[in-house]
Amino acid sequence: MYLYLSSTLCWNYPIPDVLQIAEAFHLDGVEVWIDQIHFHQSTLEEIIEAKKYTNQSLTIHASSWDLNPCALNPEVQRSSLKEIEYAMEVGDRLDARNITIHPGKMTIEHVDRKHYIKVLRQNLLRLAEKANQYNVHLSVELMEEKQKELITTPNDMNDLLEGLPDRIRVTFDVAHVPLDVEPNNYYEKLNRINKIHLSDTSKEAYHIALGDGESKLDRIITELKDSHLPIVLEGFDQSPSFPLLKKHLQYVEQKAVLGREALENFSYK
Repeated sequence: MYLYLSSTLCWNYPIPDVLQIAEAFHLDGVEVWIDQIHFHQSTLEEIIEAKKYTNQSLTIHASSWDLNPCALNPEVQRSSLKEIEYAMEVGDRLDARNITIHPGKMTIEHVDRKHYIKVLRQNLLRLAEKANQYNVHLSVELMEEKQKELITTPNDMNDLLEGLPDRIRVTFDVAHVPLDVEPNNYYEKLNRINKIHLSDTSKEAYHIALGDGESKLDRIITELKDSHLPIVLEGFDQSPSFPLLKKHLQYVEQKAVLGREALENFSYK
């Protein structure tokens, strides 16, 4: 299992520091959120320099909170595509070739879903051309079943990507699987997976500590033990002592996925 941490688990820290934290925890890599680069005003040169002194592989999560690549407003679409292209540029500079993007959502539900899907496919085609230029893969995230979300099931995703270039792949987010469904069911049905997001879910919240929620995790953890894909521990934590990350690691350690040194030998200043 190749374990990465989402940089948002260490939101209080700029990305160069997050790379050092991941190294101290003996993890394999970091998923760098573009929004965190903006928030801390880090330069790519600072991140490149930090990468030289760690053994961390990098993936990217494009900006998504303020964006919608299939919005009704064409200016919102254009801004969203511009930000995704910027994430590709960053990925190229940092040699982080796996870039997660969100698929967008319905602006209003009164407009037929087919309209949004058509726009999304057209924009994914444009983005695939850019991905080819930057030599990266875009990984569309499977979203949670929530109002206005478009792509929430394996069938939704497989239909969306049918016929699109191979530069477009899939991020499977375990926490987005409905609580009454085994995550393995989705994992086995999805095509083109090239990254896993891993955290727990309850009826009240997504992306909580592994073992603290109600997701059916045992089978998927067993399945992922031998995976060669990046498996990104996810969540948002503003604490300077990263308790959410530590809970994640304690859980995977208990499942015999990690050696004990990941926590026992941890130190970071």
